[in-house]
Formats: sequence, C-alpha cells, structure tokens
Amino acid sequence: MRLLMIIFLTILFSGSAQAQCRIGSGPDQGDGIPWCSLPPAPAPHSEPLPPNAPPQWQDFAAAIAWADSDQGSEFVGVSKHFDELSARETALLKCQLKGWGNCAVATSIVNGVILIARDSDRALRTRTAATEREAREGLTDKCREAGVTCKVLAVFDGTAEYF
Repeated sequence: MRLLMIIFLTILFSGSAQAQCRIGSGPDQGDGIPWCSLPPAPAPHSEPLPPNAPPQWQDFAAAIAWADSDQGSEFVGVSKHFDELSARETALLKCQLKGWGNCAVATSIVNGVILIARDSDRALRTRTAATEREAREGLTDKCREAGVTCKVLAVFDGTAEYF
C-alpha cells in the first residue's frame, strides 16, 4: 500500500512541476520559471542585427600618386576606398601600370577630399581638406601666395558616408 502511495505522490508532484513550466518562459523572460526545453543555441560568431538597424557612418579614404612621364608630371588617384593603406597601394599600382618612372604616393586622406591642380609653372599641387570647398579655398590661397595661377584638374573623394 505504501508503495502505491509513493508512486501516486511521485506522479502527482512530477505532473505539477510540469504544469509550472510553459513554452516561451524562462529566466531570460524574468519570470523565474525554468525552461521546458533548452533555449535555441546562438549562431556561431555572429550576433543577429536588429530588424531595422540604424544607419551609421562609414569611413572612406582617397589617395594620389604622381610620377614623371614623357609629357611631364602626371598623376593618378583613387576615391572611396575602405582604408587608407589600400587607397595608397592602389594609387601607386595604377601609377606603375601607366609605365611612368619614379611613381610615389603624393598624399592620402581619410574622411576628406584631395584636390589636385596644375599651376602656371606646370607644377602639380595638391590640397587636402574635410570638404571640397575648403580644399579649393586653401589651394587658391596657396597659389596666390606663390604668385601663380592654378587650375583644378581633379577631386578625389574620401569623405565618410552615412548609410
């Protein structure tokens, strides 16, 4: 008889323990009820993005390389690279592929612009700034101080973008 009573009580209490456990509850829900089953395992090495991830700033870089050619000083440049080192390497590679001698990186910038111009003495000049307008104003001032006129040849954009 006692054996039957113990079995009955065991079944009764185990049934009531199961009744406290509900699907979707658990310690993470703050209700203190134990899990009915194990929670799903997180994806390896990744966190899921929220459904509507907010926009964020992406840094970009630009670079210019210049060299001597049969026609005088020449330049090549790159815009919107993800890092400054790759922008510099790409500009230098483009210069070397042109077959020009003495290729060198003239300048590079992250989150700004590079303006390149030729002055009235046929020399190349560069100016870096946060915006194209600031670069143009700075270049104009420097050319005026040097007593030459400058003509802008190209603008290479490395400004950050918001997306």
